[in-house]
Amino acid sequence: MKHVLRIIIITIAVSAILPVSMAGGEPAPPRRELVSLRHWTAPEHTRIVLDMSSECIYQVSERSGPNRIVIDIPKGRLAAGLRKFKVGDGVIDRVRVNRLSNGAQVVIDLPAKSSYKHFALKPNNIHPRHRIVIDVNRTISVTEKRKKAEKARRVAQSGDYVVIIDPGHGGSKPGASSKYGPSEKYYTLPLSKLIAEEIEKHRGFKAVLTRKGDYDVGLYRRIEIAKQHGGHCFVSVHLNSPNKNNKRKLRGSEVYYLTREATSDKHAASVAEKENMDFGEDVNRKELNGDVEEILYNMLRNNAYNMSSVLASHMALELNRMGSIPFRGIRQGNILVLRGIEMPSVLVEVAYLSSKSDVTQIKKKSVQRKVAKAVACGVVSYLLENPPENMEKRPARMAVHTVSRGETLSGIAQRYSCSIKDIRTLNNIGSKSMIRPGQKLTVYAKTD
Repeated sequence: MKHVLRIIIITIAVSAILPVSMAGGEPAPPRRELVSLRHWTAPEHTRIVLDMSSECIYQVSERSGPNRIVIDIPKGRLAAGLRKFKVGDGVIDRVRVNRLSNGAQVVIDLPAKSSYKHFALKPNNIHPRHRIVIDVNRTISVTEKRKKAEKARRVAQSGDYVVIIDPGHGGSKPGASSKYGPSEKYYTLPLSKLIAEEIEKHRGFKAVLTRKGDYDVGLYRRIEIAKQHGGHCFVSVHLNSPNKNNKRKLRGSEVYYLTREATSDKHAASVAEKENMDFGEDVNRKELNGDVEEILYNMLRNNAYNMSSVLASHMALELNRMGSIPFRGIRQGNILVLRGIEMPSVLVEVAYLSSKSDVTQIKKKSVQRKVAKAVACGVVSYLLENPPENMEKRPARMAVHTVSRGETLSGIAQRYSCSIKDIRTLNNIGSKSMIRPGQKLTVYAKTD
């Protein structure tokens, strides 16, 4: 009896000191800790991201004297070492943190009263933590707006072929991660700049980037940039990584274009899900779905939907020739950024960040240049073969010349009133490479 009584007493004592969740009652509430603070400056706003240890309730208010935005986190705690920091980009002066008796507080000091928006994000395959995001808008003067609009209008009316290059991710959206090096966004911008550079080597071609630095660009803004500049085709640049459920060791490049229906290709569906993830907070899905019906109708009406597959084929041909990174094929996916574009559009997955072989290759500047040349050549050959019907003037048209015995590049260039550089650039021929009889060369044809 004494033995049984001793067990009961010990059980009661242990139960008294155990957390409620272990004692069989309601689970203890998660710890609301502000783990870290991050910021990015974009042309039109500055983003502050609060990384949280768990989902939590928060309150945002605007104060004056001085101007500031205050984020209160009831029952929140600050991680050790979290300190204030200066931003000083003209939109935000600095960001401070305060420990309160009933929680934690973040204060965003502003040089002037500014509009802003805020939202909470849940963890996903790319971002492991809950986040609170505050976007503070930059005040842009009427003069600045007019200058930007005029610059875009000049590009749209230039008579050049206009190619929109969209570097995937950016800012607080790093994209796919890799154990072999940096995350996706650190590759997409330099690759996109190289692609733009290669495109502009071709006569009558203009490239426009949707972002030029490490900052967030929302879905609608990317689409707006393409429309404002009168783009004739749209290329979104990404790097891939399989989801956690895909155990296969994948490597290589792929080209995607839009599908209107759900795809039975599980791999393509997985890629679309990954690429769509970043736009979760930017998109009103109900509004987008309504817009998409009109956009898809317009694409079908002007044949852009079908021409996207032709653009993908041209790009695939060049990527397959490149050799440094194997080409895996053309696929269709329900990709948000392509759904909003009323022009031939593709998404290029340049390599797999989960593949050590691919990462080893894509880190090399020489391989990056090869990729850029392949993508650029695919775009250029597509547009020269399929010039948009609504162009008032065509900057160049293309012909195919078969090299005869004894012919030289200088002779061919003279015949077609173009330069040797034009022929080398169009056909990706190195400065030391020789032409051979029977070889087919793309050349600029004489214009009337």
